Amino acid sequence: MVISRENINPERVELLCRALESGEYEKGEHALHVRTPDGKHKWCCLGVAGDVAHRNGLAVTREMFGDIGDFLLESIGGDSTVMSPQVRKWYGFGSCSPRVLIPGRRGDAVKAAHLNDSGYWDGETMRQITLPEIGAAFRRTYLEDHDG
Repeated sequence: MVISRENINPERVELLCRALESGEYEKGEHALHVRTPDGKHKWCCLGVAGDVAHRNGLAVTREMFGDIGDFLLESIGGDSTVMSPQVRKWYGFGSCSPRVLIPGRRGDAVKAAHLNDSGYWDGETMRQITLPEIGAAFRRTYLEDHDG
């Protein structure tokens, strides 16, 4: 699969990779960012992307709102499940859930949100993936030279 890097801002994608690999964010699923009833914050890789963009100067709206029980969801740029157009453009991604190369699978790519929420098929079972592993997948896909 060919993934376009034409509009990618490598310095900004590097910031995202470092944030995902840092261990600063606890992984969550199916929402950009939630605060649980016990006060924990959980992040999808795309929520981390929005947080990094905001912390690095992107003027994007952020709003916490109650949506599911006692959980608070965060909307970044008007969306709570995928990258907003502003965040997507800040990085140069062509999609609100950019495709990333699956670890250890030459040429196979999947949408980042799907990889975050569902993991990937390793040939024998569905394998869950960590935010640092997703950071490495973004790095491999958008910053490193590779043949597939």
